[in-house]
Amino acid sequence: MANQNQSFSGCGVIVTGAGSGIGQATALQFASAGANVFATDINANGVAETASLGSSASGTIHTGVHDISSRAACYEVIAAAKDALGDFSVLCNVAGISWAEHATEITEELWDKMIAVNLSSVFWLSQAALPHLLPQAGTPDYEKGENPGDDGSIGPSIINVASNAGLRGQAFTIPYCAAKGGVVLLTRSFAMEFVKTGLRVNAVAPGGISSALSMNFQMPTGETDFSLMQPYMGFRGMGQPGDIADAILFLASNQARRIHGAILSVDAGLTSG
Repeated sequence: MANQNQSFSGCGVIVTGAGSGIGQATALQFASAGANVFATDINANGVAETASLGSSASGTIHTGVHDISSRAACYEVIAAAKDALGDFSVLCNVAGISWAEHATEITEELWDKMIAVNLSSVFWLSQAALPHLLPQAGTPDYEKGENPGDDGSIGPSIINVASNAGLRGQAFTIPYCAAKGGVVLLTRSFAMEFVKTGLRVNAVAPGGISSALSMNFQMPTGETDFSLMQPYMGFRGMGQPGDIADAILFLASNQARRIHGAILSVDAGLTSG
């Protein structure tokens, strides 16, 4: 487990995409560290499994079933989390979808779905969460040396899951790269807009992760030059969902109190060169 010296006891945490993979691992690790977690996913069976796996944790896991591809649904997530948790201080935007297709075969429906789930939801969920997070953030007097978390507390933060695909161009995944690239700059823009407050906004950019998302990844139809995909296969194999959950918990912790506006690559060197 991540941050074994960092307790999240009593901390309210929202995790989207919590029915499998990175989202599930993140929800379970937060609960194991004492957090009260609102875990949501479009997959009802998935979040039920997450709750079952976390039933013996020191924290609690509350569940919701939501399709976050619309602004209204994103606001519903935040309202449901507030009802379940009473309050929350960490929002983890993990949910995502991915597939590959030739640029000439991408339809308006496919494009809109990819952008809605992978990018727009991150904005709408964050926007809906701001009225709950900003009062906790306050306005530290940075000129006098005040910093959020100096007292050892866990301040409010938003943590987004981007991707190595948002940091470099990749063949056959144009909508996914566009969406994840958007998450990178959305994260940095939120960070700048609220830089004078105590709210922290960061992102994790994973490489390949062994999860339901990657195992069910749809390859392009028709003739495909797979050599174009080789450069982003990496050299150290697939990571595990817990590797990314470790990074998310670190960014939410007091140990990361000076980290704001960062894009933390967890990709085994994939984007190093």
